[in-house]
Amino acid sequence: MKEEIRTAVEALKKQDLDEMTVGVVLENAGIKIPQGEVEVKALIACLEELESEGVISDCSGSNGGWGRTVGADGSWSFSAGFKVAF
Repeated sequence: MKEEIRTAVEALKKQDLDEMTVGVVLENAGIKIPQGEVEVKALIACLEELESEGVISDCSGSNGGWGRTVGADGSWSFSAGFKVAF
């Protein structure tokens, strides 16, 4: 998944784009938007690895980072509408 996202980001950068929603990045990578907790956590792990490599950065502004909103009870939700910069 990580390499597909990297390839999609490189293609989007060639179109002179410097940020995009993660949903569009996933679509360009041929990856379906994750639906369950395990899939979302796997996606976030890939995004965090790509961030540590300087490929992307989180522009979501959500309190849990990477499109996660964490409630007072510790529950969280995820939105693929958040932006990543590259």
